[in-house]
Amino acid sequence: MGVTLNSYFFKFHIVVNDHINYRRRKTSCKTIAEKA
Repeated sequence: MGVTLNSYFFKFHIVVNDHINYRRRKTSCKTIAEKA
């Protein structure tokens, strides 16, 4: 039980990190495009 719960949270953490990185990359590209 504990192992499956840990793996679930681990996957969820990875998904959240990917989403944050994706949004950060989008906003950074947007600011770069505006500066150019």
